[in-house]
Amino acid sequence: MKKLAFAAIATVLTATGASAEVLVCERDYLSGNGFRNKVYAEQTFPVETVYIIEGDEVVDSTYGPGKVVRDGKKVKLYFEFDAGWSLKTVFFTSNGTYSSNLGGQAGYQTTNGAKGKCAVQ
Repeated sequence: MKKLAFAAIATVLTATGASAEVLVCERDYLSGNGFRNKVYAEQTFPVETVYIIEGDEVVDSTYGPGKVVRDGKKVKLYFEFDAGWSLKTVFFTSNGTYSSNLGGQAGYQTTNGAKGKCAVQ
């Protein structure tokens, strides 16, 4: 899977001709809270997630394009989906960990999501 992810990254970087940060994250914790079952949680938060970041935008990722907010030693990644769902990932640059949560529409429970480690490539 890593070889495929890195091949996709190389293709995007070559196509854009831009300098980008590549963040590769591996999940080591998954909560099924807020999901119908663990299969849905695993589909939402895969074992490996790749983010290609240029400035204040995620130009490509496992979740598609998104926004980046840098806040001291944190990099916050935001993704909006159809029907009001959103995903927020916070990468802590000081220790290389991340935490992701899926937020729902009003009245739906927010998931506890996933946690793991990231590396900047």
